[in-house]
Amino acid sequence: YSSSGSKGDKHAAPMHEKKRDRITLAIGDGANDVPMIRTARVGVGISGQEGRQAVMNADFAIAQFRYLGRLLLWHGRVNYVRCTRFVLYFFFKNMVLGLMQLWWNCSSLFSLSVFVDPWFSGLYNAVYTSLPVLVLAAADIDVSPEASFNNPHLYKVGQHNELFRWWRVFGWFLDSIYESVVNYFVPMWALAFFGGAVGTGGRDLYQAQLGVLMFTCLLFSVLLRLCLVFR
Repeated sequence: YSSSGSKGDKHAAPMHEKKRDRITLAIGDGANDVPMIRTARVGVGISGQEGRQAVMNADFAIAQFRYLGRLLLWHGRVNYVRCTRFVLYFFFKNMVLGLMQLWWNCSSLFSLSVFVDPWFSGLYNAVYTSLPVLVLAAADIDVSPEASFNNPHLYKVGQHNELFRWWRVFGWFLDSIYESVVNYFVPMWALAFFGGAVGTGGRDLYQAQLGVLMFTCLLFSVLLRLCLVFR
């Protein structure tokens, strides 16, 4: 595929082009391995006596070849599990908030009002739910490194993309609908049962109370789910 005739052009490129459904990995330690590393889906460079050309053009760099097993079976698998949980959880928590606003618009005859103060909704993604998930996702470990090395079949979770299949995404979507219905209608019915509050000058505080109560239930449910998803 190139006039250079390097082994990267002769071996890595045909395999990568013929098997589009496979993820290819190339590993090398010298400048002659750069075309192969750049052609493969994932490139790993070994820093050694032949310079740092392979490392500079690779996606990952290791000091010795024996670290490749730990890179794949431990770091690669843990990174896949963390990313899938992270993406699905962010999808879930924003769907719940958006659906609650949709139920509010239907109840208020699409009056363009919001069910909670804009400050609360603005800090929802910036502070309330972002910082906890970033901390927990960075420390999320489902199995120990020793268990991962002793059970190589655990690596198949990422190979078959078992944690990010369409039915899992659809399950999170259905769960977000359920959570939004509970967090919206239960506080509304509870506050309506006990009666709305009246502030100074006879001003009705029902909407303000309802918004704070709904948002509190929303935060409790999504943070509880966060603790259940991440270990």
